[in-house]
Amino acid sequence: MNIRIKLSLISFSIIAIGMFGCNNQRMCDLGFSSACLKLGDCYLKGDCGLKKDGWKAGELYRKTCDVGLMRGCSKLGRCYIIGGCDFKKDPIKAVELFRKACNGGEMLGCNGLGICYKNGEGGLEKDGEKAGKLFRTSCDGGEMLGCSNLGRCYISGDCGLEKNGKKAGELIRKSCDGGEMLGCTFLGICYINGICGLEKDEKKAVELFRLSCDGGDGNSCFNLGVCYEKGECGLEKDKKKVGVLFLKACDGGEVKGCLKLSACYKDGSCGLDKNIKEVGELYRKGCDSGQLVACALLGFCYKDGDCGFDKDMKKVGELFLKACDGGFREACGELGTCYKEGNCGLEKDEMKAVELFRKNCNGGDMMDCIELGDMYEYGKGVERDGKKAGELYRKVCDGGEKQGCLQLGKCYRYGVCGFKKDKEKAVELYRKMCDGGYKEACDLSKRFFK
Repeated sequence: MNIRIKLSLISFSIIAIGMFGCNNQRMCDLGFSSACLKLGDCYLKGDCGLKKDGWKAGELYRKTCDVGLMRGCSKLGRCYIIGGCDFKKDPIKAVELFRKACNGGEMLGCNGLGICYKNGEGGLEKDGEKAGKLFRTSCDGGEMLGCSNLGRCYISGDCGLEKNGKKAGELIRKSCDGGEMLGCTFLGICYINGICGLEKDEKKAVELFRLSCDGGDGNSCFNLGVCYEKGECGLEKDKKKVGVLFLKACDGGEVKGCLKLSACYKDGSCGLDKNIKEVGELYRKGCDSGQLVACALLGFCYKDGDCGFDKDMKKVGELFLKACDGGFREACGELGTCYKEGNCGLEKDEMKAVELFRKNCNGGDMMDCIELGDMYEYGKGVERDGKKAGELYRKVCDGGEKQGCLQLGKCYRYGVCGFKKDKEKAVELYRKMCDGGYKEACDLSKRFFK
């Protein structure tokens, strides 16, 4: 083809894309709801020659929903369930919108309602069977996302269905063949793990991830980025591609991509320049999207006055509280320390601290077992119980945590925490930790030999 013709076609494509966005705007202004819906999609993805604007997308979905276009209600519900479209996350509102859309015959709404039943979100009790029925209704009604989710139920034997890899593969392939990029992502995962009745085929998996990533699915961009990062999936390590793909994943709404990208900016790796300010913004974006680990990391930024933010202890408390209430256990331990010290903009509440340390300790967090032991040893927020403290320190030490052994050595050294004074036992513990490279234990061990 003549180079001039090629350039003319490229120019025409660029103009056509811009005109597409303008035409949708004109048609939307004239009252055509389907044009408003398409315009919302353009703003959400930063497509059609328009700058990405989540808020405008959400308002356009709201406009279409208000005039009875059920697809608009479904898309508005998705904004609320993930905290997208620059809206505050509101699962109850999302359920209301999904139910309205599903009852109105919109299969994307049935799929969304199924997800809420599966996860127990939006005031709904977890009900896998209901979720499975809704995914099936959605899939049978032609919504390919419903087919993907139904396939996933067959993979895990969830949603009131028995495990059936072959059936899962058929449904996920149907979804991908029907143009649902998330279905192509899942199909790639099936190939890379050799599940869903399919033989392991890394080359095929990469093809599907690449197809889905190019189609705007952030999850596939993330998966492809991890492949390049680790030199897996039949690909060689490529740091520059890693950065590009994590950036694309984050822009596509994949929060794991944003967190990976933040690590790249923090270290100045993945072919990206070090940019601490950008790290903070990515944590904020992740937190606003409901990613609890991002809220906790953002809390540490405010605690240390890092990531381009001024130190703000009140903000720290709010973020740790949000992450902890959402179920991110590590944040609960930090919150416990805030209550213990009366810090982070929170009033001192040792009983609350004990409650949080106990919850984390029972969940396997050894450092919070030490904190709980300290509360029992000195009677803070709980009745003093040296024996209980000793049991906790032993549990932590037996679990391989050096700080627990240090506390246990102290108990033997002074004959407290329900233990008889035993200098030899204390020295044995200190020497063991010293051999493991724990300097403080070396110093204590030397002191005993004098």
